[in-house]
Amino acid sequence: MLIALNMIFLLIFAFILAKLLTLLKQTQSQVHHFHPFIPETGPAIGTKLQSLPFRTLNGQEQQLNHLPRPLIVNFTHTGCGHCANHVRELLSEGGVLTDASVIISTESEHISTAQWLRENNISGIPVLIGNEPMLETYQINHFPSVFVIDEQDVIRAKPITAVETKNKLLALAGEAV
Repeated sequence: MLIALNMIFLLIFAFILAKLLTLLKQTQSQVHHFHPFIPETGPAIGTKLQSLPFRTLNGQEQQLNHLPRPLIVNFTHTGCGHCANHVRELLSEGGVLTDASVIISTESEHISTAQWLRENNISGIPVLIGNEPMLETYQINHFPSVFVIDEQDVIRAKPITAVETKNKLLALAGEAV
């Protein structure tokens, strides 16, 4: 009887350990994508941003160069908890950021962008769907990654906070900060 109980305990322990190791492997392979405080990602300030075709939430094709300028491009991921907080922080800074912003969202295998937006109560901002090849082209290595783009599609700033984003956008528009 004691041997049988030990065997059951050992099997349960082995199952839990296997699950933890699998989760650790998945997290380890994704960790470079989700660090929220590394400012250097993507092309350098002063680089012209390449306009690639994206999908809108309703499946239509949209190009970044068809959106009004100056523009805040916010690369997010539906598996990134910090991304939702960052977008809400941008939205709380007022209409100037909402009117000049676009979210480029990459979807995780667990949650779609539409579901992520609903769950995080995010609305009133254009959303485009990105994919891995696009992230490689834009050199995005973590989320969120934010660029402020001018009328010539040149990256003018890569701010980290919403307040810094607002100040960079207002300065680019020639308004007092």
